[in-house]
Amino acid sequence: MNGCCSRSAFTVHVSTFDSNPLSLFVSSYAAHFGIWFRHFFANRRKTNFVLRKIIASILLLFVCYGHTVSAQTGDRKDSMNEKGAKDSAKVLEQAVVTGKKTFLEQRNDRVIIHVDAAVTNVGSTVLEVLQKCPGVSIDKDGNISLKGRQGVLVMIDGKPTYLSGADLANLLTSMNANQLEQVEIMTNPSAKYDAAGNAGIIDLKTKKNTAKGFSGNVNIGYGQGKYPKTNNSLNLNYRNGKYNLFGSYSYNGARGYTDLHLTRRYFDPDGKTVNSIFDEPTYLYRHFASHNIKLGMDYFLKPKTTVGVVLTGFDSPRDFYGISDGFLQDATGHTDSITHTVSSDNSRVLNGALNLNLRQRFDSAHELTADADYIIYQAAKTRKRINDMAKEMGYRSNNFASNLRRQKSNTIGVIVHELNSQFITSVLAGIEKVTAEAGYDLIIGHSSETYKKETANADNLFHKRVDGLIASLAFDTKNLDHFDPFVKKGIPLVFFDRVEKYNYGARIVIDNFRAGFEATAHLAEQGCTHIAHITANLSRNVYADRLEGYRKALAQYGLPFDPTFVMVNDLGEHDAIHCAQQVLQMSPRPDGIFITNDFCAAVFQKTLQEAGLNIPHDMAIVGFNNDPISKIITPQLTTVNYPGEEMGERAARCLVDQLTGVSSPNSTSTIVIRSELILRDSSRRTLQTKRPLHRPHPRRS
Repeated sequence: MNGCCSRSAFTVHVSTFDSNPLSLFVSSYAAHFGIWFRHFFANRRKTNFVLRKIIASILLLFVCYGHTVSAQTGDRKDSMNEKGAKDSAKVLEQAVVTGKKTFLEQRNDRVIIHVDAAVTNVGSTVLEVLQKCPGVSIDKDGNISLKGRQGVLVMIDGKPTYLSGADLANLLTSMNANQLEQVEIMTNPSAKYDAAGNAGIIDLKTKKNTAKGFSGNVNIGYGQGKYPKTNNSLNLNYRNGKYNLFGSYSYNGARGYTDLHLTRRYFDPDGKTVNSIFDEPTYLYRHFASHNIKLGMDYFLKPKTTVGVVLTGFDSPRDFYGISDGFLQDATGHTDSITHTVSSDNSRVLNGALNLNLRQRFDSAHELTADADYIIYQAAKTRKRINDMAKEMGYRSNNFASNLRRQKSNTIGVIVHELNSQFITSVLAGIEKVTAEAGYDLIIGHSSETYKKETANADNLFHKRVDGLIASLAFDTKNLDHFDPFVKKGIPLVFFDRVEKYNYGARIVIDNFRAGFEATAHLAEQGCTHIAHITANLSRNVYADRLEGYRKALAQYGLPFDPTFVMVNDLGEHDAIHCAQQVLQMSPRPDGIFITNDFCAAVFQKTLQEAGLNIPHDMAIVGFNNDPISKIITPQLTTVNYPGEEMGERAARCLVDQLTGVSSPNSTSTIVIRSELILRDSSRRTLQTKRPLHRPHPRRS
């Protein structure tokens, strides 16, 4: 809006693209206000001239918002009086309204957002402008997505910002919308941008003044809630001849808070009875300020050739403070214990860049550009200094508050049936190897082979908000209802070793049927005709499948199946001694035995040796798992290699893939890992085994 007043008359000129009724209505009101202005100036001779000019401009803007308006006066010599006011009325000849600029412009390869065309952008930051753009979304960590795809390249005046996440959000927050001319959104960039932006490009075009002389503008914004916020900018430009000097400065400051009160109620397995309560009020306070400066010069070598230099700087100090009290209560609300957490963070991001550029235009469709950039980012150095100081002061981060903000715990729960097992130890080693690389911590619980404790472990891990769960079932687990809360929440599940049919989660196993078949077939090939079997709870898949393989091998080798030769127990030390004593009393006595646990097999072998039996001539023995004890005893134990570490790695990888979106949590696939029979002296009766040329292929009945 341009306005000038004389002491004799005030003329309003408004232009429009058409003469539709709405435009005529607006023009009519503009004319009436023009008459009012004349009376205003005529009746207030002593009013300050500058004040009158400002008031007139504001009123014109109110009437003709969104249009281009020019107000001019005739230069008359007579004084402003009642008669002069009447004469001035004759000067008003026309009122023309110019159509306003559209907010959104669609082109073949991009969508252009004209920032000044939306009144809601006044006083906003550039980040807030982007949040209003079609197809653009910004998450709580400052990551920008375009039509749901991340990896967007953000440019300023055609130059990459080289920032992402929180650092980019800080920069855009420090810039005022008043500095932008337009936003260009390219979901399918042309070949010009092939090397960058796999999800699209957002190019922020800043304002440039092409008028000669000195120009500038100031923008001041202020907001007040519980705490104030301000958003201000200054833009200056001087253009003369072959030189164009420009500069801008913006300051943004804001304070905010989060007042959060969490109450968690933990229920018994019936889902109705309250077991305990955790009450946690949390207050988080944050304050940030940012300074953004830009200085530059363009030199026009020729009408179509321009060289330039641009210096930019960004400084953003930030403060954070949080306090949280947790009250652990019993079912009646009585406080049992209290936790008190205080956290604080004082950081500063200080960045700068120097740009040299060349632009050669050939015609309206072709141009050549070259840029050289030197960029300094000190955010990482600042963080390192903060972390070093925090370590020196013994500071401990509040993982609970951090996880609450990110809506994830970065922990994975593991439930195992026992801990004093070489197999389980190797499985846990494999799980930890993969999860540590992926940035997850482990919470391990063991069921001690009881369904009740397994249920309690599952409930505890669920309420600890683990991101996923890996589990191996206890001896007496009859159903999997205690995993239903994980299913309802969409928390990934993976079962390993001991598994059951379930409509959710993946399973990692070996072919236990084949392993049982090959162990028994090996004993038959060594000349054993009465082969016994020591196993555990047959309700578990691993032992039931091995028994089935044992029976299938007996049938294919023409050997009888005797139910009294199958002994079921917990595979402990006393169980092994008892079985050995039982076998010594059998008639006919078994001459070969397949035991589904190496520790049990080692104790069994030692007991028989103490009774005077020769291993393997009197009795050949095959164990299972390939535990270290199988190599310590004499003779060394033939066993089935159970790849525990590989099983742990596969289970963890399967879970991490679900957490990262590589695979679906609804997958019910079964992954089978290959096992191997390792032959040693506890079962080899001759140098050359009696294995047939073609061992029968193990098939289930």
